[in-house]
Amino acid sequence: MRWSTINSEYHPGVLQRWKDEGCYPEIARRLGYRFRLIDAAIPRIAVSGALFSLTVQMTNEGFARPYNQRGLELVLRHMGSGAVTRIPAASGDIRLLLPGPGDTKTITLTARLPARLATGNYEVLLNLPDPAPALNRRPEYSIRLANEGVWEPSTGYNRLLATVTVSNGVFPASSDEVIGK
Repeated sequence: MRWSTINSEYHPGVLQRWKDEGCYPEIARRLGYRFRLIDAAIPRIAVSGALFSLTVQMTNEGFARPYNQRGLELVLRHMGSGAVTRIPAASGDIRLLLPGPGDTKTITLTARLPARLATGNYEVLLNLPDPAPALNRRPEYSIRLANEGVWEPSTGYNRLLATVTVSNGVFPASSDEVIGK
């Protein structure tokens, strides 16, 4: 079960032994899944109606992986108006991030930007929402990355700390921005 079923109600003797031996804090921190973004390659320029791809490298520092399939969403938030555009990625299943030290996964998220997406600068975010319609827009059911300073508790989004400029014209030569640890 890869540590998926252990919780604070688990066998009290075992939990107490872990506390006595000093390993409980690490075990508690790593129970379940713990996704950490290693880096991301994000184009600085995009065109509305065109395909947009970004690549993220992630690792799972936890002892388990999610049971249920989770989609990945590219979220663009207009820096002027605050308008949010959620775009489901064409593929990707976060369950493929197996637990274990040194196991990293490169995921390419490709999505077609809406044809009527307003021009301007957008903050780039990643969302890993619950697939259930009743829970999909509830931030407390989105997966939080383990990185410091990226989680937005009010939205459930993970900030990739990058921006993209969207135009309605011809796709100019693009450059990728690499976001580090």
